[in-house]
Amino acid sequence: MKRPIYYARINFKYRVLKNLRKVWKQGSIECFITTENLRELTSDDMVVGKICRSIKKKSNEIELIIKQTTVISQHGETNDRF
Repeated sequence: MKRPIYYARINFKYRVLKNLRKVWKQGSIECFITTENLRELTSDDMVVGKICRSIKKKSNEIELIIKQTTVISQHGETNDRF
């Protein structure tokens, strides 16, 4: 099944689990995604990896909540290989 490819801004909040003061911090990135569903984005390893690279932390060191996605544009569809 083909899925649309979106270029979107992802707003998220995270906290570092190692710190004594576990303060929530906010951030945003722009990247390519294949769904607008927040539950699927939270479990998508590619998107979580991009967020971790932008905040310079490992995925097992943080607790991540994706708050909002804003689609900027659509760039075609995925291949039908799966």
